[in-house]
Amino acid sequence: MRLITILLFFLINPKVNAQDTSAIRLAAKTYANAIVIRNYALIIKMTVPSYIKSMGGQNALLHKMKKEEIDMIDAQERYVESDINKIGKTINIGSHYYNLIEIKQTIKTPGGLCTIVVPYIAEKVNSKIWQFFEAGHLNIPSVRSRFKELTKNINIPRRGMRSFLSSQQFTKEMVKYNRSFKEQIRQYELEYIEPNGYTASDSAINVVDSVVGHHHSTIRYSLRSKDGILIGITFNGPIYDDGKLNGFPGTDGLPYDPNKNWIPIFHWKYKVLPKEYTKKTYNSDLAAIYDFYQHKNVPVLGLNEKCKSIIIHKDNVVDIEIMYFYTAKNEHALKRHMEATEHMLKFKEYIN
Repeated sequence: MRLITILLFFLINPKVNAQDTSAIRLAAKTYANAIVIRNYALIIKMTVPSYIKSMGGQNALLHKMKKEEIDMIDAQERYVESDINKIGKTINIGSHYYNLIEIKQTIKTPGGLCTIVVPYIAEKVNSKIWQFFEAGHLNIPSVRSRFKELTKNINIPRRGMRSFLSSQQFTKEMVKYNRSFKEQIRQYELEYIEPNGYTASDSAINVVDSVVGHHHSTIRYSLRSKDGILIGITFNGPIYDDGKLNGFPGTDGLPYDPNKNWIPIFHWKYKVLPKEYTKKTYNSDLAAIYDFYQHKNVPVLGLNEKCKSIIIHKDNVVDIEIMYFYTAKNEHALKRHMEATEHMLKFKEYIN
Protein backbone atom coordinates (compact mmCIF):
# COMPACT_ATOMS: atom_id res chain seq x y z
CA MET A 1 0.00 0.00 0.00
CA ARG A 2 2.88 2.35 0.77
CA LEU A 3 4.25 1.75 -2.73
CA ILE A 4 0.97 2.86 -4.29
CA THR A 5 0.90 6.06 -2.26
CA ILE A 6 4.39 6.88 -3.50
CA LEU A 7 2.86 7.56 -6.92
CA LEU A 8 -0.30 9.22 -5.66
CA PHE A 9 1.09 11.28 -2.79
CA PHE A 10 1.34 14.61 -4.60
CA LEU A 11 -1.29 13.87 -7.24
CA ILE A 12 -4.49 13.27 -5.27
CA ASN A 13 -5.73 15.28 -2.32
CA PRO A 14 -9.29 16.44 -1.66
CA LYS A 15 -8.10 19.36 0.47
CA VAL A 16 -6.35 21.05 -2.42
CA ASN A 17 -7.92 24.30 -3.65
CA ALA A 18 -7.03 27.42 -5.60
CA GLN A 19 -6.25 29.31 -2.41
CA ASP A 20 -3.58 26.73 -1.47
CA THR A 21 -1.93 27.05 -4.87
CA SER A 22 -2.03 30.85 -4.81
CA ALA A 23 -0.48 31.05 -1.33
CA ILE A 24 2.25 28.55 -2.21
CA ARG A 25 3.05 30.33 -5.48
CA LEU A 26 3.35 33.71 -3.75
CA ALA A 27 5.58 32.33 -0.98
CA ALA A 28 7.66 30.26 -3.40
CA LYS A 29 8.21 33.24 -5.71
CA THR A 30 9.43 35.33 -2.76
CA TYR A 31 11.74 32.49 -1.69
CA ALA A 32 13.04 31.99 -5.24
CA ASN A 33 13.79 35.71 -5.63
CA ALA A 34 15.63 35.72 -2.30
CA ILE A 35 17.94 33.02 -3.68
CA VAL A 36 18.73 35.11 -6.77
CA ILE A 37 19.60 38.29 -4.85
CA ARG A 38 21.32 36.41 -2.00
CA ASN A 39 19.00 37.74 0.71
CA TYR A 40 20.24 35.28 3.33
CA ALA A 41 18.05 36.65 6.13
CA LEU A 42 14.89 36.09 4.10
CA ILE A 43 16.04 32.67 2.87
CA ILE A 44 16.58 31.50 6.45
CA LYS A 45 13.24 32.96 7.54
CA MET A 46 11.48 31.05 4.77
CA THR A 47 13.35 27.78 5.30
CA VAL A 48 11.70 24.92 7.23
CA PRO A 49 13.01 25.16 10.85
CA SER A 50 13.44 21.40 11.32
CA TYR A 51 15.49 21.30 8.12
CA ILE A 52 17.72 24.09 9.46
CA LYS A 53 18.29 22.09 12.64
CA SER A 54 19.16 18.99 10.63
CA MET A 55 21.79 21.02 8.75
CA GLY A 56 23.49 22.11 11.97
CA GLY A 57 21.63 25.35 12.70
CA GLN A 58 21.38 28.81 11.15
CA ASN A 59 25.09 29.61 11.26
CA ALA A 60 25.97 26.34 9.53
CA LEU A 61 23.35 26.92 6.85
CA LEU A 62 24.53 30.51 6.37
CA HIS A 63 28.12 29.31 5.99
CA LYS A 64 27.00 26.74 3.41
CA MET A 65 25.12 29.33 1.36
CA LYS A 66 28.03 31.78 1.41
CA LYS A 67 30.44 29.05 0.32
CA GLU A 68 28.12 28.23 -2.58
CA GLU A 69 28.11 31.91 -3.56
CA ILE A 70 31.92 32.05 -3.51
CA ASP A 71 32.08 28.86 -5.60
CA MET A 72 29.77 30.45 -8.18
CA ILE A 73 31.86 33.63 -8.24
CA ASP A 74 35.01 31.58 -8.76
CA ALA A 75 33.27 29.82 -11.65
CA GLN A 76 32.15 33.21 -13.03
CA GLU A 77 28.52 32.21 -12.62
CA ARG A 78 25.54 33.99 -11.14
CA TYR A 79 21.78 33.61 -10.88
CA VAL A 80 19.80 35.72 -13.34
CA GLU A 81 16.28 34.82 -12.25
CA SER A 82 14.09 32.09 -10.74
CA ASP A 83 10.55 31.16 -11.75
CA ILE A 84 8.02 28.69 -10.41
CA ASN A 85 8.01 25.83 -12.87
CA LYS A 86 5.40 23.58 -11.23
CA ILE A 87 3.27 23.31 -8.10
CA GLY A 88 2.01 19.91 -7.01
CA LYS A 89 -0.97 18.92 -4.90
CA THR A 90 -1.10 19.76 -1.21
CA ILE A 91 -1.43 16.84 1.22
CA ASN A 92 -1.30 16.68 4.98
CA ILE A 93 0.32 14.37 7.52
CA GLY A 94 -1.03 15.23 10.95
CA SER A 95 -0.67 18.98 11.47
CA HIS A 96 1.85 19.25 8.61
CA TYR A 97 0.91 20.17 5.05
CA TYR A 98 3.29 19.44 2.20
CA ASN A 99 3.64 20.27 -1.47
CA LEU A 100 6.30 19.34 -3.99
CA ILE A 101 7.18 22.32 -6.18
CA GLU A 102 9.72 22.95 -8.91
CA ILE A 103 11.77 26.15 -9.24
CA LYS A 104 13.43 26.85 -12.58
CA GLN A 105 16.66 28.78 -12.09
CA THR A 106 18.40 30.68 -14.88
CA ILE A 107 22.18 30.94 -14.44
CA LYS A 108 24.64 33.08 -16.38
CA THR A 109 27.85 31.16 -17.06
CA PRO A 110 30.97 31.79 -19.17
CA GLY A 111 29.42 29.42 -21.71
CA GLY A 112 26.10 31.27 -21.89
CA LEU A 113 22.77 31.17 -20.10
CA CYS A 114 21.50 27.85 -18.79
CA THR A 115 18.46 26.71 -16.84
CA ILE A 116 18.07 24.04 -14.20
CA VAL A 117 14.90 22.75 -12.54
CA VAL A 118 15.26 22.20 -8.79
CA PRO A 119 12.53 20.44 -6.76
CA TYR A 120 11.67 21.84 -3.32
CA ILE A 121 9.52 20.62 -0.46
CA ALA A 122 7.04 23.25 0.73
CA GLU A 123 5.80 22.77 4.31
CA LYS A 124 3.15 24.51 6.38
CA VAL A 125 2.55 23.65 10.03
CA ASN A 126 -0.65 24.52 11.93
CA SER A 127 -1.89 26.80 9.14
CA LYS A 128 1.09 29.14 9.41
CA ILE A 129 3.36 30.31 6.58
CA TRP A 130 4.76 28.13 3.80
CA GLN A 131 8.47 27.38 4.17
CA PHE A 132 10.86 25.45 1.93
CA PHE A 133 13.96 23.31 1.52
CA GLU A 134 15.53 21.50 -1.41
CA ALA A 135 13.86 18.12 -1.85
CA GLY A 136 17.07 16.36 -2.82
CA HIS A 137 18.46 17.00 0.65
CA LEU A 138 16.10 14.33 1.97
CA ASN A 139 18.89 11.97 0.94
CA ILE A 140 21.06 13.43 3.69
CA PRO A 141 20.67 11.12 6.73
CA SER A 142 20.32 13.96 9.27
CA VAL A 143 17.54 15.51 7.18
CA ARG A 144 15.87 12.22 6.34
CA SER A 145 15.60 11.31 10.03
CA ARG A 146 13.51 14.43 10.71
CA PHE A 147 11.09 13.73 7.87
CA LYS A 148 10.49 9.99 8.29
CA GLU A 149 6.77 10.08 7.47
CA LEU A 150 7.35 12.20 4.40
CA THR A 151 10.17 10.02 3.05
CA LYS A 152 8.00 6.91 3.50
CA ASN A 153 5.50 8.32 1.03
CA ILE A 154 7.51 9.86 -1.79
CA ASN A 155 10.24 9.10 -4.26
CA ILE A 156 12.89 11.69 -3.50
CA PRO A 157 13.25 13.78 -6.66
CA ARG A 158 16.58 14.88 -8.04
CA ARG A 159 17.77 18.13 -9.56
CA GLY A 160 17.39 18.35 -13.31
CA MET A 161 20.37 18.62 -15.66
CA ARG A 162 21.60 22.02 -16.79
CA SER A 163 20.11 23.00 -20.12
CA PHE A 164 21.86 25.71 -22.14
CA LEU A 165 19.66 28.12 -24.06
CA SER A 166 19.86 28.45 -27.81
CA SER A 167 21.38 31.60 -29.31
CA GLN A 168 17.87 32.95 -29.95
CA GLN A 169 16.78 32.28 -26.37
CA PHE A 170 20.06 33.70 -25.09
CA THR A 171 19.47 36.98 -26.95
CA LYS A 172 15.93 37.17 -25.58
CA GLU A 173 17.06 36.55 -22.02
CA MET A 174 19.89 39.09 -22.24
CA VAL A 175 17.28 41.82 -22.72
CA LYS A 176 16.87 41.33 -18.96
CA TYR A 177 20.61 41.93 -18.45
CA ASN A 178 20.24 44.18 -15.40
CA ARG A 179 17.39 42.37 -13.69
CA SER A 180 19.55 41.33 -10.73
CA PHE A 181 20.71 44.90 -10.22
CA LYS A 182 17.13 46.14 -10.45
CA GLU A 183 16.08 43.56 -7.87
CA GLN A 184 18.69 44.91 -5.47
CA ILE A 185 17.59 48.47 -6.12
CA ARG A 186 14.05 47.37 -5.29
CA GLN A 187 15.01 45.25 -2.28
CA TYR A 188 17.06 47.99 -0.62
CA GLU A 189 14.56 50.74 -1.52
CA LEU A 190 16.93 52.85 -3.59
CA GLU A 191 16.46 55.46 -6.27
CA TYR A 192 18.83 54.94 -9.21
CA ILE A 193 19.38 57.35 -12.09
CA GLU A 194 21.58 55.95 -14.83
CA PRO A 195 24.16 58.59 -15.83
CA ASN A 196 24.60 59.41 -19.52
CA GLY A 197 27.71 58.61 -21.51
CA TYR A 198 28.57 55.20 -20.02
CA THR A 199 28.36 51.60 -21.22
CA ALA A 200 26.52 49.50 -18.61
CA SER A 201 27.05 45.81 -17.81
CA ASP A 202 25.74 43.41 -15.17
CA SER A 203 28.57 40.87 -15.53
CA ALA A 204 29.87 39.91 -12.09
CA ILE A 205 33.41 41.13 -11.39
CA ASN A 206 35.38 39.66 -8.51
CA VAL A 207 37.47 42.16 -6.47
CA VAL A 208 40.42 40.92 -4.39
CA ASP A 209 42.26 43.21 -1.97
CA SER A 210 46.05 43.53 -1.69
CA VAL A 211 46.23 43.72 2.11
CA VAL A 212 45.05 40.25 3.11
CA GLY A 213 44.51 38.81 -0.38
CA HIS A 214 40.88 37.91 0.32
CA HIS A 215 37.73 38.36 -1.73
CA HIS A 216 36.71 41.96 -1.04
CA SER A 217 33.42 42.18 -2.89
CA THR A 218 31.65 41.37 -6.13
CA ILE A 219 30.67 44.12 -8.53
CA ARG A 220 27.06 43.50 -9.57
CA TYR A 221 26.70 46.39 -11.99
CA SER A 222 29.30 48.50 -13.77
CA LEU A 223 29.58 51.57 -15.93
CA ARG A 224 32.51 52.11 -18.30
CA SER A 225 33.43 55.53 -19.64
CA LYS A 226 34.85 56.25 -23.10
CA ASP A 227 38.17 57.22 -21.52
CA GLY A 228 38.52 53.84 -19.79
CA ILE A 229 37.36 54.51 -16.23
CA LEU A 230 35.23 51.67 -14.80
CA ILE A 231 32.68 52.36 -12.07
CA GLY A 232 31.55 49.28 -10.15
CA ILE A 233 28.64 48.99 -7.71
CA THR A 234 28.62 46.38 -4.94
CA PHE A 235 26.07 45.47 -2.28
CA ASN A 236 26.79 43.97 1.14
CA GLY A 237 23.69 43.18 3.17
CA PRO A 238 23.38 42.96 6.96
CA ILE A 239 25.55 40.46 8.84
CA TYR A 240 23.71 37.71 10.75
CA ASP A 241 26.69 35.59 11.72
CA ASP A 242 27.24 36.24 15.45
CA GLY A 243 30.91 35.42 15.08
CA LYS A 244 31.42 38.48 12.90
CA LEU A 245 29.46 41.00 14.94
CA ASN A 246 32.36 42.16 17.09
CA GLY A 247 36.09 42.59 17.07
CA PHE A 248 36.84 45.20 14.41
CA PRO A 249 37.26 48.89 15.24
CA GLY A 250 34.53 51.30 14.20
CA THR A 251 34.90 54.96 13.31
CA ASP A 252 35.55 55.76 16.98
CA GLY A 253 38.22 53.05 17.35
CA LEU A 254 36.00 50.88 19.57
CA PRO A 255 34.43 47.48 18.78
CA TYR A 256 31.21 47.94 16.86
CA ASP A 257 28.11 46.29 15.50
CA PRO A 258 28.84 46.08 11.74
CA ASN A 259 25.15 46.47 10.94
CA LYS A 260 25.33 49.98 12.42
CA ASN A 261 27.92 52.42 11.14
CA TRP A 262 29.77 49.54 9.54
CA ILE A 263 32.85 50.46 7.55
CA PRO A 264 34.20 47.13 6.27
CA ILE A 265 37.65 48.61 5.58
CA PHE A 266 39.29 48.33 8.96
CA HIS A 267 42.72 47.92 7.37
CA TRP A 268 42.35 50.95 5.07
CA LYS A 269 42.75 54.66 5.75
CA TYR A 270 39.42 56.32 5.07
CA LYS A 271 37.72 59.68 5.43
CA VAL A 272 34.19 59.87 6.81
CA LEU A 273 32.13 62.32 4.75
CA PRO A 274 30.20 65.15 6.50
CA LYS A 275 26.80 64.11 7.90
CA GLU A 276 24.88 66.89 6.13
CA TYR A 277 26.42 65.97 2.77
CA THR A 278 25.77 62.26 3.41
CA LYS A 279 22.12 62.84 4.26
CA LYS A 280 21.48 65.20 1.34
CA THR A 281 23.33 63.19 -1.29
CA TYR A 282 22.61 59.59 -0.30
CA ASN A 283 20.01 59.78 2.51
CA SER A 284 22.26 57.31 4.33
CA ASP A 285 23.50 57.03 7.92
CA LEU A 286 27.18 57.09 7.01
CA ALA A 287 29.43 57.56 4.00
CA ALA A 288 33.19 57.30 3.63
CA ILE A 289 35.82 57.54 0.91
CA TYR A 290 39.13 55.69 0.66
CA ASP A 291 41.78 54.40 -1.74
CA PHE A 292 41.33 50.70 -2.40
CA TYR A 293 44.39 48.68 -3.39
CA GLN A 294 43.55 45.51 -5.25
CA HIS A 295 45.66 42.42 -5.60
CA LYS A 296 48.21 42.81 -8.39
CA ASN A 297 47.44 39.34 -9.75
CA VAL A 298 43.69 39.99 -10.01
CA PRO A 299 43.27 43.48 -11.51
CA VAL A 300 39.80 44.52 -12.60
CA LEU A 301 40.87 46.36 -15.74
CA GLY A 302 43.79 44.10 -16.55
CA LEU A 303 46.25 46.86 -15.74
CA ASN A 304 48.05 48.16 -12.66
CA GLU A 305 45.19 50.50 -12.02
CA LYS A 306 44.18 52.44 -8.95
CA CYS A 307 40.79 52.63 -7.26
CA LYS A 308 38.93 55.32 -5.36
CA SER A 309 35.95 53.95 -3.47
CA ILE A 310 32.90 55.44 -1.73
CA ILE A 311 30.94 53.47 0.85
CA ILE A 312 27.31 54.36 1.52
CA HIS A 313 25.87 52.77 4.66
CA LYS A 314 22.26 52.44 5.89
CA ASP A 315 21.87 50.90 9.34
CA ASN A 316 20.60 47.30 9.21
CA VAL A 317 19.81 47.61 5.49
CA VAL A 318 22.91 47.48 3.27
CA ASP A 319 26.37 48.83 2.54
CA ILE A 320 26.84 50.03 -1.03
CA GLU A 321 30.29 50.54 -2.42
CA ILE A 322 30.87 52.62 -5.57
CA MET A 323 34.35 51.80 -6.85
CA TYR A 324 36.12 53.98 -9.44
CA PHE A 325 38.92 52.09 -11.22
CA TYR A 326 41.36 54.26 -13.15
CA THR A 327 44.96 54.39 -14.39
CA ALA A 328 47.68 57.04 -14.40
CA LYS A 329 46.67 57.73 -18.00
CA ASN A 330 43.08 58.74 -17.21
CA GLU A 331 43.49 59.87 -13.60
CA HIS A 332 42.91 63.47 -14.70
CA ALA A 333 39.30 62.54 -15.56
CA LEU A 334 38.52 60.84 -12.23
CA LYS A 335 37.10 63.90 -10.48
CA ARG A 336 34.82 64.64 -13.43
CA HIS A 337 33.38 61.11 -13.42
CA MET A 338 32.89 61.12 -9.65
CA GLU A 339 30.94 64.36 -9.93
CA ALA A 340 28.91 63.04 -12.89
CA THR A 341 27.80 59.97 -10.90
CA GLU A 342 27.54 61.62 -7.48
CA HIS A 343 23.74 61.59 -7.38
CA MET A 344 22.97 58.33 -9.20
CA LEU A 345 22.14 56.33 -6.00
CA LYS A 346 20.05 57.46 -3.05
CA PHE A 347 17.93 55.74 -0.40
CA LYS A 348 14.26 56.57 -0.58
CA GLU A 349 13.06 59.01 2.05
CA TYR A 350 10.84 56.64 4.02
CA ILE A 351 13.59 54.10 4.78
CA ASN A 352 14.57 54.24 8.45
